[in-house]
Amino acid sequence: HDYMHRVLQGTGPVVLYHFLEAMEAHIQPWAFLEGYFQYFHFPKAWKCNHVHSYFTKKKATSHKNNQKISCQASEILAMFPVVRHFVYTVVQPHSHCPAECHALLAMAMAIDQVHDGNQAGVTTRASLLAAMEGH
Repeated sequence: HDYMHRVLQGTGPVVLYHFLEAMEAHIQPWAFLEGYFQYFHFPKAWKCNHVHSYFTKKKATSHKNNQKISCQASEILAMFPVVRHFVYTVVQPHSHCPAECHALLAMAMAIDQVHDGNQAGVTTRASLLAAMEGH
């Protein structure tokens, strides 16, 4: 019943980690995203202007040992829109890792449904099912 822990601290960080691992065959995603995130400014109320630090070399080693991104649910909420933007603007134009991009984007859609759509009251059984099935 608690999507914050099931999705944002369960499957979300695992999908993000595996996406980044797959990207290592093409670019250095950890170092790239550490710099990329610093171009984005989050609302002060989110307290997430530090999320770039999750992509440092030291943190990347820790994530690799855990085989997931270890962070708070609110930080995953801040990361996914930026990583989605990275997929659309950097990764997909070069046709890198199409299956992994699809998985990451499907996870982003699922997060949209369980978080934003739920808060706005627009999530339906059908829209949630489509998101969870990756359509």
